[in-house]
Amino acid sequence: MAAALLWVAAAALLYLTARVVRFYRRVWRMHRLTADIPGPAPYPLIGNVHRFLTPLDRMYQLMDSLCADFGYLFKFWIGPCLGVAVLDPEDLQVVLTSPALASKPDEFYECLMHVVGRGLITLNGSDYKRHRKAITASMHYDILQEFVTMFGVNCRELEARLDPLAETGEVFDVLHDLGRCASLSVCRTVLAAEAPGLEAERDAFVQIVHDASKVMLYRGLRPWFRSRLLFKLSSWYERYYQVVEGGTNFADKVLTQKTQMLQQTAPTTPAPAAHRRQTFLDTFLSSTEASVLTRAELLDELKTMLFAGIGTSMDFQSMFLLCMSLYPDMQRKVQQELDDVFGSDRDRDIVASDLPHMKYLECALKEALRFFPSVPVFARVASQDVPLPSGRVIPEGCYVGVFPLWTHRHPKYFPDPERFDPERFTPENSRDRHPFAFIPFSTGLRSCIGQRFAMMFAKTVAASVLRRYDVLPDPDGPRRLVDVPLVGGISLSVKGGVKVRLRRRGPHGLEHAEEPPVYGL
Repeated sequence: MAAALLWVAAAALLYLTARVVRFYRRVWRMHRLTADIPGPAPYPLIGNVHRFLTPLDRMYQLMDSLCADFGYLFKFWIGPCLGVAVLDPEDLQVVLTSPALASKPDEFYECLMHVVGRGLITLNGSDYKRHRKAITASMHYDILQEFVTMFGVNCRELEARLDPLAETGEVFDVLHDLGRCASLSVCRTVLAAEAPGLEAERDAFVQIVHDASKVMLYRGLRPWFRSRLLFKLSSWYERYYQVVEGGTNFADKVLTQKTQMLQQTAPTTPAPAAHRRQTFLDTFLSSTEASVLTRAELLDELKTMLFAGIGTSMDFQSMFLLCMSLYPDMQRKVQQELDDVFGSDRDRDIVASDLPHMKYLECALKEALRFFPSVPVFARVASQDVPLPSGRVIPEGCYVGVFPLWTHRHPKYFPDPERFDPERFTPENSRDRHPFAFIPFSTGLRSCIGQRFAMMFAKTVAASVLRRYDVLPDPDGPRRLVDVPLVGGISLSVKGGVKVRLRRRGPHGLEHAEEPPVYGL
């Protein structure tokens, strides 16, 4: 008996030794293949994890210092896990188009998965391809064209909340009002679900989305918090639990209501015309498509769309209005273009055919995205060694960090990168720019499926606000975009909120006796 136990113990020890040796051989191989990639010196065992324990409102200063010290390609270690930050467009083209870098690292996205579920943001491999193929049809351009009318209806409700603020001229955080508009628009368009009786929960969901970004990054950068037991001991656990429970409960109620509504109307409502495309939930709750995704999968994709659609939209639109407040000359050009489109009738409905005429507005929106991409960081993991155009190698098993915020400020592709200039995105100025120098919605094999939705919605909201109001800066706020205090997260946010003032436009736009001060220069 004793001899048998000794054999079992020896076998277990041999197995563990083999695992440890294989692990450290892999780590040593990564060290060897990336010896020519610069980066901060790691400590034994912990690597550079101590550098990423900085408060979330200091994360962007940390990245600034790393870029200043090591350039547009550098490495770092989170414990025994190697990460390489790839910021140069030439290298990014390989990273974002290589099948060997198509997967996202489960270790980093696990905390995100608990919040948004196993949807397009977090899935890999065949599951990702199946979900994307199933969902793509519901984001067809013809459907998005029909959404613009509903965007306009929701903007009417936004204007009703903004009018009193414009009368008083008080400073306010525009993020929450834009979040409410985004939540209404996502529910009423992509989901085709009014969610009656859930108004309070829908408004609360906006705050959940805002909190989720910070909580997920905080947990993701601390490897020991991958243990649920240890994370429960953290002061952040309660916020995390509220985010997970609140998001899941709201999405489940929306899905349940929509299912019941379709069941009640099915016997009396004729099927949609063959030429008319259906929206996301209508497609997958119909009898012909019900087997494509299970209810659990559909719930996860619903959470993904709610979090991604609301979060990125409200961040994008609020940062754009902040840019306009600091650059009144650019704001005036946008308003002149809108006056050309709408004439003297600034209250008429915005329709899809208006959007192509808003060319300067689109340039200004893109320049705002260059400064403040809605998703400032995302990651990939290498399934095999990947050589880069710079001559370096991404080794198998390495995590790759993509940081659009810093790629967008590369002086080779955007001269004088700290200057806000919508003219960068005119056709003649964009023609020769590297296609991977501007990636606010990612690109390549895993480009954002909702980027056309985001731009059409942003155009509608921006046109609705700027044809009606002048956007003015907070007198106590930052004077330059580079001084805006950003807070680290999965999405972009501003410390203290995005604060502006509004003023109703007169008949001649910005021709007031008192001109707003020119900031941002």
